[in-house]
Amino acid sequence: MLALNHSYQFKIYHLLLCILLCSSCGMRSQRDEVLAYINDRDVTVRDFQMALSKVSEIPIKNYEKQENRTDLLRDLIDEELLYQEAVKSKIYERSYEVKQAMVRGYLKERYNAKLAGVTDKEVSEFYQQNKDIFDQVKASHILIRTGEGSGRTEAEAESLIKKIRSSYLNNPKVENFAKLAKQYSEDPGTKNNGGDLGFFNGKTMVKAFTDTSFALAKVGDVSDIVKTEFGYHLIVLTGDKRGLKHYEKDIRQHLVQQKNRTNLESELAQLRSKASIKVLQDNLAKLAKQ
Repeated sequence: MLALNHSYQFKIYHLLLCILLCSSCGMRSQRDEVLAYINDRDVTVRDFQMALSKVSEIPIKNYEKQENRTDLLRDLIDEELLYQEAVKSKIYERSYEVKQAMVRGYLKERYNAKLAGVTDKEVSEFYQQNKDIFDQVKASHILIRTGEGSGRTEAEAESLIKKIRSSYLNNPKVENFAKLAKQYSEDPGTKNNGGDLGFFNGKTMVKAFTDTSFALAKVGDVSDIVKTEFGYHLIVLTGDKRGLKHYEKDIRQHLVQQKNRTNLESELAQLRSKASIKVLQDNLAKLAKQ
């Protein structure tokens, strides 16, 4: 058996996972009631409802009537009969589009029906392990520069930032902080928009700035004076996205995708181990010359 290279495997995984994930919205939680048997296959309530949703987009017939429901079921039976003939003729071996459709159906039924659910505990543990990446706060700041080129001494800079902080505390509203930032801040990137830094997580800013920002409890709270390599800062909290509730849906989806990948890779490994695979490298090389 000739093993496929890692890059090729990854592309196959990616293709099949995309197919699987895109079809996950059709997941069945329980077996549907059977409406008809055709040879060794069946037509279920779910099949009927899906067909009904399509034809109901153009309400030509009233499908509350028994005879019209019978007509629709007859159409589904005819479709199944034609499908079975198509399988017998092995048309899927000659049509890439048909093969893709069959793979999508296989993944949807096999994986969505058996995939182990992601528990609340798994979601919570993943969040706790990556809290500094998920949790975000939104803040504005005022910067008073110090050192060479600032035109002031350390004492003068510290005195000015204290004055600005006192002014904010006299009217502790976010909009007042924005006015003070436009008047005093020496950060050219944020001065004109009131010092707004947007949302950021625990990995974005320098440590002293991050620690101070995340220590603020509620919107409108202002920090003590913070010294960094850039100068003196005041920071006010303007938004808060801390806590699992903000990220639970995304985390759960991420963990489901991980399980999908693990299950799919395991099955593909088993299929390869049982299959006889021979890659004709010479013929593959000819494609590069065409």
